[in-house]
Amino acid sequence: MVALALGGCFDPEQSAGETGGADSAASTGTEGDTSVTTTATATASASGPSTSDPSASTTMSSATTTAGPASDTDPSASASDSTGDDTATPAACGDGSVDAGEFCFGDEPTLVTAGNGAYDLAIADFDGVVGLDLLTLNRSASTVSLILNDGVGGFGNPASVTIGDGSCRVRATDGDGDGDIDAVVSGDPIVTLDNDGSGDLSRVDAPFGAGTFGGCGDYNDLDTLNNGGGAMDIVYSGEYNNSFVAGITNGSGWTFANNATGIGGPGEGSAGVTVTEVAYDADAVPDVVVVNRYYTTGQIFRGNGSGGFVEDGEFEVCGAVDPKVYLGARYAAAGDLDGNGQIDIVATCIAGSDPAGGFTYALGNDDGTFATAVPILLPGVQRVLLADVDADGDLDIVAPSTAELAVQVLLNDGAAVFDDPVNLPVGELVYNVEVADLDGDGAVDIAAPYAGVQGGRVAVFFADP
Repeated sequence: MVALALGGCFDPEQSAGETGGADSAASTGTEGDTSVTTTATATASASGPSTSDPSASTTMSSATTTAGPASDTDPSASASDSTGDDTATPAACGDGSVDAGEFCFGDEPTLVTAGNGAYDLAIADFDGVVGLDLLTLNRSASTVSLILNDGVGGFGNPASVTIGDGSCRVRATDGDGDGDIDAVVSGDPIVTLDNDGSGDLSRVDAPFGAGTFGGCGDYNDLDTLNNGGGAMDIVYSGEYNNSFVAGITNGSGWTFANNATGIGGPGEGSAGVTVTEVAYDADAVPDVVVVNRYYTTGQIFRGNGSGGFVEDGEFEVCGAVDPKVYLGARYAAAGDLDGNGQIDIVATCIAGSDPAGGFTYALGNDDGTFATAVPILLPGVQRVLLADVDADGDLDIVAPSTAELAVQVLLNDGAAVFDDPVNLPVGELVYNVEVADLDGDGAVDIAAPYAGVQGGRVAVFFADP
């Protein structure tokens, strides 16, 4: 089951205090809106609250902790010791072994130089050399910057390419089918970047057709019956005046046919879209979930395999579940949080009152409906990423917070019950986050781009398994 996540284009200028400003082909999170972004589908079978009983889904308390030295959060986990007897020793961070349940992040990130106004991030192998590289979207400079990895978590100087103003999302994908990783930048207009195979990116003005204004875009193979499942397609949300989603199907190379069917989101307003295979129809054709910053409900549009969609119901995401998160949703992510094989939806919500902000999660039922959304109040959260950061087989929630100036991590017990958030301090405004193994030690690392007083940076929290 694949879930690709994408948010509506949030304008950071609407958030007080921003100083300026990515989803990935190699990321282990769902954002993406994480990679192409693949979602690690949870296989945990731990018993927990029924998805049909929202009252059984407990939320975490208001307590927040800050990560200290890397530590094992599961001291009961064990491994055989080196003496050859049956005595077990507790799994521990720093021993070089990735053990289930250990959360091995310290509170001091490694800062990687990026472009001015770094806002979004994609992670993929752009140069074909061992190691995953960073591609930042730099809103202040209207550029993207490729930062190559030496394979063990060391990064070189950024190489930048100019793009248009108003961009808000960068995604990594093989857009022209030549075997290397290219990039798509969503915004107004949508920009495609072609890779020569060595990490040299050049802008390609692909013919999307008149009137194609992307909000934040996501890609998945929506036209599976027409193109045989091989070409890249784009699903994008309109910005402010156009609340729609449309498929742009790629026939070959960088040629596109505008297949904008004008799927109606719930009214006008910046929409967020999540591309996912909703499990109940099990037809292997991607479907689309749409949320809107001015409406409290989300909508599902089922794909027909030919780039078209049919509306298939709506569900509450940011409504009367809590007065502090009831004005509308700005972003959605999808993944199996409770291990029942059904897609669940997490939506970040526009704040209604202080303390402002947070998100909700709605668990998917076996009949394709969703349980009542459960609120979690976390001020300053614009987007979330679903990823397994403690190697226990379920999806955790990773949430950059502009209020805490940190990346907040909520660990999942396997049944969609979440621990109190752990803060990974950045010290600057962060809006986006990605998760991938950047130093090749087998454990995922957490990377958050930001624009601070020193210019664009990516704060990388390396795990120490």
